[in-house]
Amino acid sequence: MKSRGSCIHVFILAIALPVIMPSTHGQAIRYTFESQYEVERSWWTRNSGTAGTTMLDINSFDLRMHTPGRKDRDLAKAVGVGGRGLALDFTCNVSATEPPAIAIQSKSALDAPITALTLTGWIKNPAPMLKNTTLLRSHTAAKNGGYWLRITGENSLALVLGVGGNNVTTPIDSDRLAVIDKWIFFAVAWDSQTGLVRWYLGDEDGNIIEHVPVRALGTTGRTLMSVPEITLGRGNFTRPGFGGLMDDIRIYDSALNDVGIAKICKEALADD
Repeated sequence: MKSRGSCIHVFILAIALPVIMPSTHGQAIRYTFESQYEVERSWWTRNSGTAGTTMLDINSFDLRMHTPGRKDRDLAKAVGVGGRGLALDFTCNVSATEPPAIAIQSKSALDAPITALTLTGWIKNPAPMLKNTTLLRSHTAAKNGGYWLRITGENSLALVLGVGGNNVTTPIDSDRLAVIDKWIFFAVAWDSQTGLVRWYLGDEDGNIIEHVPVRALGTTGRTLMSVPEITLGRGNFTRPGFGGLMDDIRIYDSALNDVGIAKICKEALADD
């Protein structure tokens, strides 16, 4: 596929805000689903835990896909963003004939305490998004910590941060999220030092819009707990699940700026 340029458009807030600079910390996890998942053994062909693998490799391949009752199922079967590789197919979560599914990572993706966070990825919706469904979850109510991405409407997402026993929700509303049958790029960055959340939305043409930074009340100077389990596609089987495709999901232990976000978007679209 032909490589595309990246362009970021910024909605500017008429007050001076601190600039979030890239951290020296890096990527903690990335899911690209370009390896084969072996259902009979519940692992990927380049499996985790082998000698010489990096923590990124270990985290990326510690991902299991299940239906209710923990029956293994290969969800990495759709064509990925930019026509490359594979993507997770969660359309079974809204199917009348297929059992629902979830993808779970059991190892911790980030070292505690978490003082900055960036979540990025691509989603493709065959139908309008369902309210109160979960894209990504690393949270436990028992420990009052973690984070997750929740769908709050047909054209809205929300980052939820668990700090100090409270869940702080920072939403983004955009018509871009209501687009059907096209890949949508999303990125959200939070920094404890400033308490700011920055949302970015993009498309397969490499166009990215940075939305006005929003202060996540009560999160300045606070930390998030590291929660071992991460789920993709739904929070659990007691709640509705995401009903679309998901690809190139990344989690960083730093608050990336617009340059870093644009690079991530472009990497998914460029030719090898």
